[in-house]
Amino acid sequence: MILTPGKFWETKLLLDKYQIVFYLNANI
Repeated sequence: MILTPGKFWETKLLLDKYQIVFYLNANI
């Protein structure tokens, strides 16, 4: 799958958001 720069950042932001959610859940 070829990622365009826009799609790359969209995916990266989505992953970052999930990482933050998992991080917060782990520290509750």
